[in-house]
Amino acid sequence: MREKTPISLAIAEKSGLLAAALTPDRISLLEPKTGRVRLELQHPMGHTLRAIGLSPDGTRLIAVGSYIVQVWKLDAVADELERQGMNF
Repeated sequence: MREKTPISLAIAEKSGLLAAALTPDRISLLEPKTGRVRLELQHPMGHTLRAIGLSPDGTRLIAVGSYIVQVWKLDAVADELERQGMNF
């Protein structure tokens, strides 16, 4: 039986960044104007996502899985990607 994935959406009020959980364990950060996927993040434990949220300024992403909460500092993620020669 195929598991149904509830679609969750979060919007950062000040930055306009969009986050969407389109699969059970991954969050896509979307370009607000085009809808293009900028980055995908996977819950570190592979848990099914129950809820997601963004800070108003778009610098923090929170994902609630099965009893595990993950918080990403998106500014730190962007810095690391830049260090590795990738764009965020």
